[in-house]
Amino acid sequence: MHMMKTILIDASSAILLYKADAFSTLIHVYDLRMTPSVFTELTREGYLGTEVFKRCCNRVTRWEGSAEGIKFMPDGFPPLPHLGNGERDTIGQYLQGIGNFIIMDDGRAAAYCRDNSIPYINALLFPRILYLSGILSQTEYRRKVDILIQVGRYSKKIIEYANHCGLKDVEFFLP
Repeated sequence: MHMMKTILIDASSAILLYKADAFSTLIHVYDLRMTPSVFTELTREGYLGTEVFKRCCNRVTRWEGSAEGIKFMPDGFPPLPHLGNGERDTIGQYLQGIGNFIIMDDGRAAAYCRDNSIPYINALLFPRILYLSGILSQTEYRRKVDILIQVGRYSKKIIEYANHCGLKDVEFFLP
């Protein structure tokens, strides 16, 4: 039996993937975890996707405290920058040994991950990963990427990378 990779996600990435009709695929190909703060953010009444997130996200990782409450950062990790609760808790949870990687679209949080060699992708890379692993057709891949580019805030450099990275570039993140 194939073991699914465990991934952590922040609220903005979950919302972007929901808008691109890719969230349901995400929860079928990965063991998705989120902190209570992310779950709370996603399930506030009156917000887009609230009911879907309530139904789908029954695997909320329970985690006491917050990343700010970590008394000692693991060796080599600087203190977390000022982040929203969801981003801070998601990175903190990864640093406490939960998850193979993070899906994160917040710029400061992504920079922290990049600068500290924490494996992460943004929501825009997810359709590319599905396409390269044979899960999505090229037509579906393009449709999802086009939506993500439209609703997300991605630089030309990030869009260019997401459109052209190869299997070797994203091999670690494959389901």
